[in-house]
Amino acid sequence: MAAVLSLSPSSPRDQNDEILAFIAIFCSNEKQADVLQNLSPKTMLWVDSDNLRLIDMRACSDFWRHSARQRGMDVSLYVQQQISEIFAGEDYYGAAAFTPWEALLLAKAAREKGFRGLIHFSSRLGKNLLRGLSWDLWWESCGEYALRKKIPDSLLNKAKSAMSIAMRRLGCQRPEQLRTLPSPHIRRRFGSLVAEVWQLSFPERQGLERKDAISFFPWEAYTTSQSPCVKRHLDHELREWNSIEELLREDLNRLCVLGSFKKEERILILEWRIVLCNLQVYPIVILFRHPHSLHQDCPSQRTALLQINYAFEKNFSLKASSLETGLISWQIEIMEKAPARLRQGSLFHESSDDLQCLKQLENMIKKPLEFFTLSDDWLAEDSFHKEASSLSVEASEESTTNYLPLAAGRPLFLYPDAQNFLCDQLTRVGHFQERTMDKWWKSGNRSRDYYRMTQNETMLWVYRDQQGSWYTQGIYG
Repeated sequence: MAAVLSLSPSSPRDQNDEILAFIAIFCSNEKQADVLQNLSPKTMLWVDSDNLRLIDMRACSDFWRHSARQRGMDVSLYVQQQISEIFAGEDYYGAAAFTPWEALLLAKAAREKGFRGLIHFSSRLGKNLLRGLSWDLWWESCGEYALRKKIPDSLLNKAKSAMSIAMRRLGCQRPEQLRTLPSPHIRRRFGSLVAEVWQLSFPERQGLERKDAISFFPWEAYTTSQSPCVKRHLDHELREWNSIEELLREDLNRLCVLGSFKKEERILILEWRIVLCNLQVYPIVILFRHPHSLHQDCPSQRTALLQINYAFEKNFSLKASSLETGLISWQIEIMEKAPARLRQGSLFHESSDDLQCLKQLENMIKKPLEFFTLSDDWLAEDSFHKEASSLSVEASEESTTNYLPLAAGRPLFLYPDAQNFLCDQLTRVGHFQERTMDKWWKSGNRSRDYYRMTQNETMLWVYRDQQGSWYTQGIYG
């Protein structure tokens, strides 16, 4: 229970515990590029000629925070240490930022100025490098962006010519000098391409939220090898899930013996491509909330089969079509996997602790678990709130605080809304617990007197208001 409900007061994350979301690194060695996937399974090759790699660190951020805390290190310094080990002491140019485009620009600026190592967007050096970013470097990046978006060179050259003339007339020597210029103005004069890149370059100044700056970026996943895949052609059509499930289990176990799928690797995205008797093809994408091991789930494959069944049942049109025409073949392919870590140890912190059990449970259920933490508030219904992200780092840490006195005073189970309480002859009135007040801006600032009462062998947490009405607030375990 301690791993689900964090009873520590909510507070902003410590600055030393912050890991930037994206890393951009120039890497010419193909072997080192593959090993960079040990930092995160989500990487991208931005430009072939420059061998500029982008790494999405969000997929494994909890792991890096946990590992850094275990060693008593700043998480950013710990990640930088791992990158240095990958490059085996060689010099490299890299940058870390909250969005991929900012990381890309900072890495280019660092290489142009000759600053080696991993530079952080929020550091003084990182900010100064971006302020001094030249127009030539910015336009070079625009050209790469246009290439990714498959925009004709003619449109880019036209916009570059017009904007360069305008900037010379204004005496603007660097993009930073016009960072507050609204993107709609850029769009009207120089086109949508330049406006998009302008927004990505200065998202905070342009009022662009980070999630939008990330979603706008043309990300293309980098793969080092062919995706593991198995196919099955049926002798006769299948309609019932029980029959389908048995064959799917065999195929998932077949994936585990493929040479292209290592035992240490974990799957993130699985695709089940179905072919019906009428030759219609239906791809079903199965997403795992946490990296999942097919090898450890052998031979039952219960977790993967549950998620496939959820996705199959959710697609009503496919289910109806399969019942009518039946399945004649399918293909199971691992679309995205987290590679085995070659040097730094386990990426997934394999253990038998409660956190690992919760991660496995979340991979098996339809909806993710919800996590709550305490808030600094005197009212019971406002003294906790839902965590923004599940399985947070706080939930994974062992707490040495004794919460039994707190649980004895206030129950862990609270009703969303207080319910009317009716006393009967079997009700035993307990001792007075505490007195508190409603919030005056919500319900008239009435006082509450809390008691612990027992009714039908159930211990309740009830209160009486100033009008003498009784309400049930919660239940003791």
